[in-house]
Parts: sequence; C-alpha cells; structure tokens
Amino acid sequence: MLQRDYHFCECDIAVSRNVLQASGLSSSASFEVVIGQTLKELYQLNIRQQEIAWNGQQAENQFVGYHCDMKDQLISACGDEGHVLLIDSRSLTTSAIPVPDDLVVMIINSNKKPRLVDSEYNTRR
Repeated sequence: MLQRDYHFCECDIAVSRNVLQASGLSSSASFEVVIGQTLKELYQLNIRQQEIAWNGQQAENQFVGYHCDMKDQLISACGDEGHVLLIDSRSLTTSAIPVPDDLVVMIINSNKKPRLVDSEYNTRR
C-alpha cells in the first residue's frame, strides 16, 4: 500500500481468526484482506476493495512466494453475505449473485493439507 502512495502511520494490530491456517479455506487471503481493510478504516484511505485484494495477491506472490491468482483475495475483499461472487478472470470484474433460499452450501474439512508454494500449480503460474 505504501508503494502505491497510501499514507498511514505505524500501528499495533491484534488479530484473532476462526479460519484454520493451511486448511484450504483461503486463510492467507482472508488475513491479507483483513489487514488491508483495517488500514483502510483506521486511516480513512480512499482505496477500493479490488485494490485491497490486489495488494494481498502481490504480498502472496512476492513475500510468500506463492504465485496465486487473485480469486481468493477478491472473494475475501468483495464478498457479500448471502451471495456468490462471479469473477471474470480476464478483466477481474465481479458481480454479486444472490444465493437462492433453498440452496445449502456445505464446507467439508478433508484434513488434507494443501501444498501451495512447492506445488505444480505454483510452478505453472
């Protein structure tokens, strides 16, 4: 954010989470976005949600070494309760689509740890 001329001071931030680390549920993307969102609110930054997502992806790519796309960060930054997020990967535009009341979404923990940085996906990206 500093590289993009967003100005803010140092701050101490305590983070609590309920998304399990390395669970395959985008825990790193949600963490990146919540830090960007916190700075936006604390310092009244004029930054769009898509930019917060882009900053998160850049941190993942350059700091962590995982060459992810931006979908996880976009859903964390732009998602609305009761909606799915349609993401056009070419233009990175998003559209919130209401989830029908009679649809149930289930998340199941397979206990299989994702391999990201050392995976073939990372090599291809």
